Amino acid sequence: MAGCATTGEPPSRSGTASAIEQVDRRARLRAAAVQELESTPEVVRVLPPPPMLAAEDTTEFTGGRTVRSIAEAHLDPAIVRLEPPEAVSRPASVRAIRGYVRGRMQLSAGRPQEAIQPLESAVRDGAGDTALRALAVAFDEVGNVADALAIRRRLAARGSADDRDLRSLGRELARRRRSEEALAVIAARYLREVDRRPRLAADAVRDLMRAVEASEGASAASELRAAVLVEDEGRLLANLPAAVAAECLLLAGDDAAKRGRPILADERWSAAALSGEIDSAVLRPRLVWSSASLGRDATVQEILLESSVVPTGVDREMFALLRDGGVELPELREALVERILATPDDLAASTLLVSLDPKRAAEIIGRLDAAAVPAELRVALVDAAIPGGPSAGVVVAAGVVDSTRLLDVAVDRLISAPWSDQSLLDALLDERVVEGSTDTSLIRAELLRRYERPGLAADALAATGFPAEDQVRRVVRIRIAGDVADPAGVLAVADEPFDASIEAARIEGLLVAGEPELALAGATDLVARTPSSAECWAAFGEAAGRFRGRELDAAAAYARAIRLGDRRWSTRIGLARTVRRLEGEVAADSEIGMVVAMVAEEPAFRPLVEADRAIASGDLATASRLLDAMLENPEAREEVLVRLLGVWQATGRIANGRRRLESLLDLHPADPVLQDAVFALRQSGANRARLLESLRLESAVALSGHPRRRLELLLADRPEDDAERDRLAGIRLGHRPNTASRNIDALDRAIRMEDAAAIDRLLSVVSGLDPSTLAPRQRRRLADVAAAVPDPRGGTIVDRVATWYRTTDTPVDVDVASAMVRTRGDEAARPVFEDLRPAAAATFLDRDWRAVGLSLFDLDPTASAELLRFGLRAPDAGTESGGGLPRAAIAVAMAAGGSADLVVGMLEAGTEAGIDWAAIYEAGAPRWEILAAVSGDASLLGRLGLANGLLEIAVADPEVDAPTINNLGFALLDGDAAARERASTLLDRAYEVDAGNPSVLDSLGWCRYLQGRNDAADPGGALALIGRSLRARAAAGRPLSSEVLLHYGDASWRAGRETDAVAAWSRITEETLRNETLARRLAAFAGFQRDVWGRVLVDPRSMHDRIDGRWERAAEARLSAIAEDRAPAVTPIWAEVGEGAQAASE
Repeated sequence: MAGCATTGEPPSRSGTASAIEQVDRRARLRAAAVQELESTPEVVRVLPPPPMLAAEDTTEFTGGRTVRSIAEAHLDPAIVRLEPPEAVSRPASVRAIRGYVRGRMQLSAGRPQEAIQPLESAVRDGAGDTALRALAVAFDEVGNVADALAIRRRLAARGSADDRDLRSLGRELARRRRSEEALAVIAARYLREVDRRPRLAADAVRDLMRAVEASEGASAASELRAAVLVEDEGRLLANLPAAVAAECLLLAGDDAAKRGRPILADERWSAAALSGEIDSAVLRPRLVWSSASLGRDATVQEILLESSVVPTGVDREMFALLRDGGVELPELREALVERILATPDDLAASTLLVSLDPKRAAEIIGRLDAAAVPAELRVALVDAAIPGGPSAGVVVAAGVVDSTRLLDVAVDRLISAPWSDQSLLDALLDERVVEGSTDTSLIRAELLRRYERPGLAADALAATGFPAEDQVRRVVRIRIAGDVADPAGVLAVADEPFDASIEAARIEGLLVAGEPELALAGATDLVARTPSSAECWAAFGEAAGRFRGRELDAAAAYARAIRLGDRRWSTRIGLARTVRRLEGEVAADSEIGMVVAMVAEEPAFRPLVEADRAIASGDLATASRLLDAMLENPEAREEVLVRLLGVWQATGRIANGRRRLESLLDLHPADPVLQDAVFALRQSGANRARLLESLRLESAVALSGHPRRRLELLLADRPEDDAERDRLAGIRLGHRPNTASRNIDALDRAIRMEDAAAIDRLLSVVSGLDPSTLAPRQRRRLADVAAAVPDPRGGTIVDRVATWYRTTDTPVDVDVASAMVRTRGDEAARPVFEDLRPAAAATFLDRDWRAVGLSLFDLDPTASAELLRFGLRAPDAGTESGGGLPRAAIAVAMAAGGSADLVVGMLEAGTEAGIDWAAIYEAGAPRWEILAAVSGDASLLGRLGLANGLLEIAVADPEVDAPTINNLGFALLDGDAAARERASTLLDRAYEVDAGNPSVLDSLGWCRYLQGRNDAADPGGALALIGRSLRARAAAGRPLSSEVLLHYGDASWRAGRETDAVAAWSRITEETLRNETLARRLAAFAGFQRDVWGRVLVDPRSMHDRIDGRWERAAEARLSAIAEDRAPAVTPIWAEVGEGAQAASE
């Protein structure tokens, strides 16, 4: 093994003597620890706060208040009353009782949806709060949380809420971050139960502690915890659930530690430890800190020796704090040495010794057989070399590495060392390191790659003395090629001699290079060739997990990898991620379910699982504590930080979080993940300008590519800085080797910068690319970028790509199809998509047909319509993954000027492809119902002629209903004489089919108005029919539309009923005043279009005017005329004008 010299000499003493000495040492330690615990505690060392608490604010409060007095201070009678309402003597009706009983029976039978209607009826019939309470439970069961919340608020406000109501209400309000209201409800629950049911009061205290912290901060929460511990001489604490009591003691200990009171902290933490409810990984560093502060060094060593798990990140931070505080742990060191010599694969002992004393760990390597030295212990050589500086660390790491796993661990150690990334990168380029006797090329290449310098990494790798078939060299070469989006480079790495771990790395490299299809194909072949390789199954899971509809395959692959021994964090997190996507489809007794349960119980992974559960339940304080303990684990750090940033933001603790991360960054200044997290927290408005200037200065001199990447991100939303951002992108491109992907990206940048010379130069290069030799995503990218070229040669490139798709009969992806319609010529010899078929969106990151098609609408509505029409033939067009494509495609076709024949053809083609138009338009299955629904969209889009054309086709069906006939008839009232005659016939037909339909009554009444039948005494005249429409609408509980009211007002005025006319018109204007502002109504119309069609296709104001606005203006004009003693200009009848009579109603 390179870099690990061994003497081969046997130990100086027999194994029996060593074992006896080890037992004696443990006995001495235990005896000393017992003696320490029996002595009166006193502070011996003043240590800084424990690492996990160092960034927390010190809590300050004046003690003395009881839990009751704290709760009373937060009680708000306007939100919740403690006294129940006065009993009402009125008995419930039989109908109310019957409805309540039916609802309760449905609830008991597990049918909450069926319980809602009878319970609502019971409430309306006077069943009272009992029925309301049951109704809230039913709403809970069906997931209607908003209505359940509204009911419980109502019950609480009048004092009728029971304990379950208050518990549910308080927790839901807390989950919604309604902290003050939640606090009032939870305080009332405690006060109501404290003298009656102590157990329920204790349960309320748990919620009260969380609500106080969320609403009033850490100091108020500390005061409440202190009160809970002494309330009722400890009986309240005893009544708390064991886990809650333990958490209270733990946090009370934290409060004491932050205030510099280690004696009290130790007392609280020790009590929490006795409960067995707190994870040892959380308690261990705390008890080590308090014991060290009290001079209990034997206890510290005993705590650490009793631990059989690998030290966490917080443990390592504690060891550094102990070293700085002068705490000597000699017995522990020697005990660990003996454990390692006896059992070299004791991972916990090796990691603990390396963390405590890397030099001592390095010394014992020579006493072990080279083949028996575990990787964790060999890395001790790197840790021991770190005090000598980055050059020494790199050289020693190069001597240690003989596998990819050791490479990653050693590089992680160098990145986590206490030097800056600039110092580390300077050392990598130092001639003494580059040209030294130890070949450091692999370490240097991997480090340069991680700091986004792929060109330098490739140069380092090219100079290596390791043979081309070396495993580590091949993996690093794959990684570099993946980072620069070079799938050809990934595939060019030799596959002989075969090595499963290299092929797994190749799959990962293809994914990083942006070629998931190649990765999945390769992974499928790989697991067939090596079915017992855990790494290969994990790689298959990673590849399959990118694809829509392959979640179950991905989860099964990850589970298989774990069953085969893969314990990497990336594999366990991949399993958790895919199982979440499956949303309950995994049975607990399946292979996947059993592996998930096993992983959830692993000591290293369990805190993350528990943190996710705490986040889901709204217990963000517990989640923060669990996640913080995992921050020092490099493998888990990225996943942990994603969650922690969300928790800090939700709890308003961004400043504390930033201090915590900055304290870690002080220890590990070269860590890119920590740098990115601090960068994310510094992007607030107040810090943005300062951060921008800082990054500009840093990126100007930094060897690392990370500062430039962060600066690009910060400039992304600043159009005025486009030139600077493009310059940075150019630097990044310059660090990449000359590949097809780089040339395509360079052309894209030249187009954005409108650099004609660069476009011309790069076009000559890119035009030479053969689509058949490119990887799938490269080919798609080529077409997409070429379509944006302001030169006919771009269209030529797109044509060549399209020809490849036609020749190979490969389904066309949406980005290629978009490029084709954008570059189509006005005089194309054949339709753009002739002999082609669309592909479904493959991966979760792929844009769907609707999104791409709609994005073209503003630029070219015809191209947008053509693309979406082609997309309708995609296999997933009518499915949920299609993203609402069918209705959007029809709407865009109509908005772009499509004819009725075109729309009908699209509907028929979609039906043949299996699209369920009835479900999409929420209509019946008959063709005429679907046409009527599509006609409604056409009308909303302002295509009234098209809408009528579709209705004409619909009403030709003998089964058509009255509303559809009515819609066409009413629309034709605005036409010429022939149209009016047909309108009258259609409306009479609709009336014959359904004489009681309010819409039919209004339309026929308006037809009679226009015909001049305006006598108030005429039972078939305008006033009578429109009046019946209004009464029918009111009886059905339907709102009275402004249009119908205007019709009634005009008909009343013609009939001589001026008072009724003024009342109708006034009601329209009153409704307008009661409605929201015009801006909000226009926003609602825009929101409707986005919800239904995916984007705004027509001006919201014109839509508003057609639906509401014109009636409102007409009513105001009529009322203004009356106010000025003028006759209002009511709508003229047909006898008074020629054509276009209805338009005059405005």
